Amino acid sequence: MSSLLTITATWTVASEIAFVADTPLEFDVVIVGAGIIGLSIAHRLLCTTNLSVALVDAARPCAGATGAGQGYVWLGHRTPDTMAWNLARRSKYLWEDLAQGLQAMGLDPLVTLGFKKTGSLLFGTSSEDALALEKTTEALCKGGVQAEFLNSAALKDVEPQLYVGAKGSAILTPNDCQIDAQLAASYILGEIQKYCPSGRFQEFFDEPAVNFLWASQIRGIQTNRREIYCNKNLVMAAGAWSGQLMQSIFNRLSLPHVLATKPRKGHLLVLEGLSKISLKHGLMEYAYKGLEESSVIAGIASTATVDAKGRVLLGSSRQFVGFDFNLQYDVMENILKKAAVYLPALANLHLSEALNDGSVRVGHRPYVPDGRPMIGEVAGLEGLLLATGHEGEGLSLALGTAEMIVNLILEEEEPVVDPSPFSPTGRLVPSRVNIS
Repeated sequence: MSSLLTITATWTVASEIAFVADTPLEFDVVIVGAGIIGLSIAHRLLCTTNLSVALVDAARPCAGATGAGQGYVWLGHRTPDTMAWNLARRSKYLWEDLAQGLQAMGLDPLVTLGFKKTGSLLFGTSSEDALALEKTTEALCKGGVQAEFLNSAALKDVEPQLYVGAKGSAILTPNDCQIDAQLAASYILGEIQKYCPSGRFQEFFDEPAVNFLWASQIRGIQTNRREIYCNKNLVMAAGAWSGQLMQSIFNRLSLPHVLATKPRKGHLLVLEGLSKISLKHGLMEYAYKGLEESSVIAGIASTATVDAKGRVLLGSSRQFVGFDFNLQYDVMENILKKAAVYLPALANLHLSEALNDGSVRVGHRPYVPDGRPMIGEVAGLEGLLLATGHEGEGLSLALGTAEMIVNLILEEEEPVVDPSPFSPTGRLVPSRVNIS
């Protein structure tokens, strides 16, 4: 989902918006949110069904969390006994299948999607990390994933520029991949726009949703320009802003719920012209897993990779600071300093120098307290499906989520991945609870 500075303002002062009463429109499915989740759902609906689709966003694709994503499509940082395992594995397969399909058409997946099978290294520096990594390696192998535990000496041979110290170690998962978030979103948008001439698809970008249109047989949304109705389903895929948007309908219908999504701000450094950095794999500090799963106010765990254009991408910060899009130089300096601990080639690089040719991406991940995406129907709101709460996994889980949503829309009796672990049922917070 794109920039919510716009959505927040328009929603809270909806009565002041100059509403342009264009002719009401009708589609089978209306999707709110044009980040990678919303785009992927629209793409799958258009490619695999005869349903018509409207895609609504307050800004444009890649204006929010999607555009700030690092692009890891990994299994190496997961364990097979977790609830999201099957969804992650299926989604990774779908990304690989998409890349193979492009190749079969004579297109280069690297150019089109930024798709690279780089492999991943989940690394740690302590004896405690090594024990945990070794255990995770065993679990991955038992789960059917090719993975190898590397001690410090073996790791030096595999990734020479990575320094982890004498007690360091890593999991090598050679079949893990990465994509370029902006290239992937652009490709998917281009594919769904091919359905515009037939009338099956229409995009409504730069049109904030300002109201829900919801009654016994009426479902839809009102933007600042028009009313858009859905014959079948409305899909809320607005990322970190889904909670704000959903609260209006909960309040209107006196449903005692709060969708407990919160924005978790992140910075990603995009550095160009660093010929001294040559990485063979995508890197992630083992501490990243703990930071992702925790509710700490702020934290940094190192990630590093080289993208399809040769740029070095460094992360990753997590902060609960609301919808703040300001660049924070102290956070960026800490990301760079921490990266230099593991990549000594960066040791003499100052932030000002790095930003001369580089840039910074800021986005807000949709955090949910239990760490699982919310995918499915909300009790009391028949026809409204949630597809949100993916935190830092939106890019990785997008295609699997899209398949799951389409299975739910079509009421498939045997879905490819069981959606029940992601159902909002029982996971919405009672409205009397303060989640701030």
